[in-house]
Amino acid sequence: MNEKNVLAALVQVRLALFLVPVMAMVVAGLITMFLLPPVYRATTTLLVFKQPEDANLKSLSFNRSLVRTYGELAKSRLVLEEVLKNKELDMVPHLDDKIKVEPVPDTELIRISAEDANPTLAALIANEVARALTRKINDTMSMSNIQVIDAALPPAGPVWPNHLLSILFAGILGLVAVVGFILARDYISGVQGNRLAVDADTRADKAETGPSVDHDVPEESDRLAP
Repeated sequence: MNEKNVLAALVQVRLALFLVPVMAMVVAGLITMFLLPPVYRATTTLLVFKQPEDANLKSLSFNRSLVRTYGELAKSRLVLEEVLKNKELDMVPHLDDKIKVEPVPDTELIRISAEDANPTLAALIANEVARALTRKINDTMSMSNIQVIDAALPPAGPVWPNHLLSILFAGILGLVAVVGFILARDYISGVQGNRLAVDADTRADKAETGPSVDHDVPEESDRLAP
């Protein structure tokens, strides 16, 4: 197999090189648009501990440790139980799996995100977690050093599935599949061709050599003579 053979094979299947990726893209588009449920993500941002005017390195370190502490508290069962007191959320299945809490690196900010097939419900979950976290910090720690600076709003579009990315990936995968099939077919054909050539050369060598004859062996009549 060489470059000329590969190029010739690609020319022979040029129609497949076009049709297979296009069909894969169409199928991927139909699946992502009509079969896979969309997932929406809503995010609210909280600020922890307003900085004093004479902030120093020690206070910054303390505040950022509070951010990590509050982030873990936001994922706790204590806060989740408070969220479930909302009648609109008490029947939501697997509520804890829909919530993601992450401190923003090198800041005093916490992001609380919620994902759901309903964009309005996703925003409600994120805002309710922020509210429950603030209440529990006030009740259990007697501190009021956290506040919401960006409330979650219903997102305009889903974060998953990404229709464009899925369609492009399907097209590339279809193209790779066609090229891979051509290379595999030519490789197998080349191996088989080499085996047939070797067998033909072997048979030719045997035919040229012929059977060996021992001229010193006496004829049958001579062996029977007295």
